[in-house]
Amino acid sequence: MEAGHEFLARLGKTKLRPGGVEGTNWLLEQVTLNEDTEVLTVACNRATDMIMMAERYGCRMTGVDRYRPALADAATNIAEAGLGHRLKVLRADARNLPFDDASFDIVMNEAMLTMMTDSSKAACIREYARVLRPGGALLTHDLCVRDVPAAVIDELRELLQISVNPLSLSGWTNLFRQNGFCQVHARTGRMHFLTPRALIEDEGVGGMLRIVRTALATPEDRQRLYAMQRFFRRYRRNLRYITVVSRRKS
Repeated sequence: MEAGHEFLARLGKTKLRPGGVEGTNWLLEQVTLNEDTEVLTVACNRATDMIMMAERYGCRMTGVDRYRPALADAATNIAEAGLGHRLKVLRADARNLPFDDASFDIVMNEAMLTMMTDSSKAACIREYARVLRPGGALLTHDLCVRDVPAAVIDELRELLQISVNPLSLSGWTNLFRQNGFCQVHARTGRMHFLTPRALIEDEGVGGMLRIVRTALATPEDRQRLYAMQRFFRRYRRNLRYITVVSRRKS
């Protein structure tokens, strides 16, 4: 069975973030972005947010991802948007970024760290600190747990077919502080992932309808999408989104 994020991408989901547009917008409000800002986006997927940020703020952005199909789509989307002079993408592992020290003003990473072991999370965060300039900002958006029994995490792993390892609020903030960051400012909120509201906000009405039509085309896809929606609705008080702004130590 394909991993949850691959399944949703096949249905047509272009944005995979626990807090939806609300979480992303809050992060962007916490920093200054302009045409002189150098941004690295880790797990850039299809470059949807990169294109939005370049159009809105004029910043220069580099996106990295490990998955070749996502990068191919990203390159196509950037070219169609006419933003090849400001945006570029390449294949790279977040634990070993191919950039010099102090190369970026901002690193942005959404919906990826949860899918890694604790040691890999720490390795990624140390790399983010390395490539950031002193005082630079790390913007992260991920899954946060609150009073969740181990059996629920096991159920989530089975549902997504990936070994997710979400942390608590204190777990996340301590992780950043222990790996090169200070002034950690976190915000949590209720997840709207895969709700009709979130699908419309992220994908538009047309995009939501395409996802639903694709899922309804086969019983297996329909059942899996409904199972995901039921799971996140059932545990909405325990599974939340978290957005964190962390400043690199000088």
